[in-house]
Amino acid sequence: MTIEQTEINQLLQDFHENFLKVFLSQDIDKILDFHHQDAVLVHFGKVAIYGREGIRKFYEKLLKEHPEPYKIIPIKNMATSDGEYLIQEGILDCIVDGEPKKFPVVTILKKDKDGKYKYYRDEVKEP
Repeated sequence: MTIEQTEINQLLQDFHENFLKVFLSQDIDKILDFHHQDAVLVHFGKVAIYGREGIRKFYEKLLKEHPEPYKIIPIKNMATSDGEYLIQEGILDCIVDGEPKKFPVVTILKKDKDGKYKYYRDEVKEP
């Protein structure tokens, strides 16, 4: 089953819109529901965060320091031929310490047992 490009784009857009709503609600448990059980968050040259508790601590700190809305600017959206994974290369447009910043980001979503896509790997390259 091959996924059409328009469907890939829509799936990724919907995922990010839904996640942003939950992020802004600051409900950590709901935020964690968007992450696969084997998810990893990578900040190149700084840290890789594994496991539910590690990801929980990351978001608790992030929401205290940077609760502002952010935007993902897509550059390239892809999917595996079986649709199990969605991959997006883009730019994270956000506010850090009161200053607008843009960072390259690669997001990999994996379809979970329930059929929903969840963060599997989220990579941000900070300067």
